[in-house]
Amino acid sequence: MSTYSQLGWVDFSSDDRERVKQVLSQLQEKGTLDELGIGRLRDAFADLLFPGFSTIQTRGKYLIIVPRLIRSYLALKPTERKRQSLADYLKKQEDEVAKLLVKRHLEDGETGIIGSTMVENGGVARRPSSVYWGALRQWGIIDTSVALVQFSREITQSETSLGMLKGEDESDDKDALVGKHKVHLDAWVPDWLENVELNLTRSEASFLKEKMLRGAIDSVPTQLFQHNLMGNALEKQYDNFPEFSAWLCQQSHVSEKTKETARYAQAFSELIYGAHIRFNCLLAERNQQHSRLMAHRNDWNLWVDSIQLEQEDCVDIWLKHTEVRLSDYTDRFLKAWYKAIHTKAPVQMLDRLVEQQCKDNKKQRSILQKRLTQDIEWFGMSRLNYRWAQVRVILGDIQKGLEC
Repeated sequence: MSTYSQLGWVDFSSDDRERVKQVLSQLQEKGTLDELGIGRLRDAFADLLFPGFSTIQTRGKYLIIVPRLIRSYLALKPTERKRQSLADYLKKQEDEVAKLLVKRHLEDGETGIIGSTMVENGGVARRPSSVYWGALRQWGIIDTSVALVQFSREITQSETSLGMLKGEDESDDKDALVGKHKVHLDAWVPDWLENVELNLTRSEASFLKEKMLRGAIDSVPTQLFQHNLMGNALEKQYDNFPEFSAWLCQQSHVSEKTKETARYAQAFSELIYGAHIRFNCLLAERNQQHSRLMAHRNDWNLWVDSIQLEQEDCVDIWLKHTEVRLSDYTDRFLKAWYKAIHTKAPVQMLDRLVEQQCKDNKKQRSILQKRLTQDIEWFGMSRLNYRWAQVRVILGDIQKGLEC
């Protein structure tokens, strides 16, 4: 009898479906395989630090492109809108945007064009409207609390249009005024698509800066813009989260809550990094990868010599700060791991903790239960970057636009 596994979820709402699709997309990214089951706490810290951002976002311009596409749809005459839904319009136009951006930046080396490798092979697979929807809602660029699927359905079913031309009756003008508050832009240029490019104009960058200034007060982007620290934060020496968080916590004007979140996030990252080293030691040992095992043991020795533990109840403090509820076995593992490191428990005990957590979290799907067919330098997570790499690019785009 053959066995197989499937992934499924109860179809509660379109918002739930969007969230699941985002998670599945992010799990395809390098370094996100969560053998130890700590992804929920990692994501909670990332959401506090960088709300609206995700690891599959590429460039700041899409925060302008997507609302412009929606505005373009709403500017169509009602008869034209009735012939196609917003979802169908976005699909077609996002393919067109990809083609235009590839052509525009063919020789200048710009990266981050979503769908650049798919424009001639069936169109864009990962839709910018889906990838950036959380950010557009978070920063008030589109005023809605619903998922993209529901928003598209509501817009399509509406009898009114945002872009009513002069000469329409008064009731249509009133409806357009109401709808106009849903989609915000720095300026409306009907033929904007003809000259679309990845770099932000000064007007677009100023618009995004103002939106982030009015965002969650203790988020990193809001704090950096509020205290004119963006240029410093984006310096090359702070391209990794450990260096960035250390710098951030030294800035006197940054809110204490922001610095507290960054400090907790880095402490969690460093603590769990040791567990991931032991996991890779176990993996290399069981697959007789002797050179890898020696390299991981060296990493372990360096980590043991450098780890600085927070107070004994740090796990409870992190969970309270992020308002996250972990599975019982992950909660137990984190606390047991901290205690074992604090008391300098033998490596054999640490490895048992890691192995048991993998079994509890992944069951028989854990890679520790499988025989590797190839040499793997490192499997799963390393030190946590909390989306900072992607956030840096987008904030860098904004900063560059402001300096134009």
